[in-house]
Formats: sequence, C-alpha cells, structure tokens
Amino acid sequence: MNENRIDLILKECKGKVVLDIGCIDHNSKYEVKGDWLHKRIKSVAKEIIGIDYLKDEVEVLNKKGYNIIWADAENFDLKKKFEVIVGGEILENLSNPGNFLNSLKNHMHENSVIILTTPNVFSLRRIVGMI
Repeated sequence: MNENRIDLILKECKGKVVLDIGCIDHNSKYEVKGDWLHKRIKSVAKEIIGIDYLKDEVEVLNKKGYNIIWADAENFDLKKKFEVIVGGEILENLSNPGNFLNSLKNHMHENSVIILTTPNVFSLRRIVGMI
C-alpha cells in the first residue's frame, strides 16, 4: 500500500462529520503549515469539531475560524455523535486510556469509525533523536 497515514485519514473523513481529538498538535503555530492534520481534515470533511486541552491555543484558532472546544480527551461530552473520530498521536499521552475510550464510545453511531495513530518508537527519526 502506497498511501501514507494522512492520506488514509483524509480518505476516511471525506464528506463526513468528524471529531478530531488533540487536534492542536502542541501549538497553534502549526496552523500555518500545510501539513497540519486538523486543517487538512477540515478541507475534506462535511463538518469538523476539534477538542484540545490547550485553552489559549484553542482561543487563538477559534478566532481564525476553527471550531475547537477546550476539553479533556479522557472525559468529555459534546452531546453529539460523529461518523469519524480521529485521535492522532494522542493515545500515548493519556494517563487513563480507558476513560478516553469510554468518552469516544459516547460519541459514536453504530457505524462510526475510530482512527487512532501512535508514533513508531523504532522509526529512524526517533532513534536519531535519542542519540
């Protein structure tokens, strides 16, 4: 398969109602980069809501026209169901993944799709960074 992670996520999100968890990616300055995942999903999704716990960054991005809610990924209730839920590179940062999964379950339809990605600890980029 020649598709990369981003292409697969975008294909699944196209024309769908999407929840993007931990969408800020550490800093709102990533918004100007062409490869920021949330912005790329927004370009193909029917509707997208993001959540993140970085309150100041949420405010900055919402002023730029994004729909991001300040929330804890392990305990949130948006009172809405989503066709696709994306959790890109967030699972490894959680203190209670079980609570996270329960929160996801409450936001799913019967046919919803969850896309979770994690970094590859054995990638060359990570190994070189450890040296």
